[in-house]
Amino acid sequence: MFSQCKALLFGVLMAGAVSTAPAFAADGDRIEVTQGEVQELDFGTSTTVISGVSYGVAPDARIEIAGTYGAFTMLTVGMDVEFSFRRFDDGRRIIIELEQLPGNVQPELF
Repeated sequence: MFSQCKALLFGVLMAGAVSTAPAFAADGDRIEVTQGEVQELDFGTSTTVISGVSYGVAPDARIEIAGTYGAFTMLTVGMDVEFSFRRFDDGRRIIIELEQLPGNVQPELF
């Protein structure tokens, strides 16, 4: 009986060791945060240009406008925003979170 418990415990410990091993970053796992001004919006393709750079917008992106829940289709050209996006190895940039900056805050261009 003891040897069965010992074998089971060894198996559990080994499984835990394997599952906690560090994973290598997958394509798209680089998340960056920046600010800028919305210059173009294309609701049909879910894309936007912010401070001269083109971004896709994830279908499940968290959007906040004027401090409350919003949607991509509620954005307007000229809004100052802060956003998080995933950068992919193939050059794509996909926004996953976007928040309108308060009217008295100018975006910091990084």
